[in-house]
Amino acid sequence: MRIAVACDHIVTDRKNHVVEYLKEKGHEVIDCGTYNNERTHYAIYGKKAAEKVVGGQADLGVVLCGTGVGITASTAKVVGTRPTLVRDISSAVYARKHLNANILGFGGRITGVGLMENIIDAFLETKFEPTEADNKIIEKIDSIAVAKEGQFGNEKFFDEFLEKWDRGEYHRWSLTPPFHPYPSRTGGLFSVALSLRSPWADVIRHRALWSPEVPQPIPMKITAAAIKRSQACNYT
Repeated sequence: MRIAVACDHIVTDRKNHVVEYLKEKGHEVIDCGTYNNERTHYAIYGKKAAEKVVGGQADLGVVLCGTGVGITASTAKVVGTRPTLVRDISSAVYARKHLNANILGFGGRITGVGLMENIIDAFLETKFEPTEADNKIIEKIDSIAVAKEGQFGNEKFFDEFLEKWDRGEYHRWSLTPPFHPYPSRTGGLFSVALSLRSPWADVIRHRALWSPEVPQPIPMKITAAAIKRSQACNYT
């Protein structure tokens, strides 16, 4: 199977792992970038991977950014894609089996490597088994998107956002462990989130609601092996 893979600069190490994993499984990989940790935008590479899938050069796509949200959303804007952002195997299977999803999105900084491998396997091994209802809803969803002239294959499509970054118009956000979705005042990596003058999210200003039906957290036992695996991952 031919798989288009893409990422932003935050998770290049994880993308490289995915590329090698897919090759070991016997798949042909089209690496759409990015290829290093130089600051860039997830949307550029999400669009590239999506166009490989829609254009027929790839059968399916796998895309990653810090949370997976941005790059998956960017693939969704390319006409003909049906991307899915997943955190578990069941969602990946459902997306392929019933919605004919053709692009798999991950949060490379919030999904473990082993889980990513398992989800990729499930996604690629699952076949589309549509019902009449599935076909009707997919057709309806596909009809929403409308192609725009000069969009497909345009390498300069996102240049205006790179120029804003060069001018320092984006906030600096922390994407170094522990991951925090709010501005870092002590440095850290630039997030690829489009956070121009964004207000602080309410979710970090209020305590979460609690219900007696919700199980209490189970204390984690950190083993030496787990620490070693964590240290092996490059977060910088």
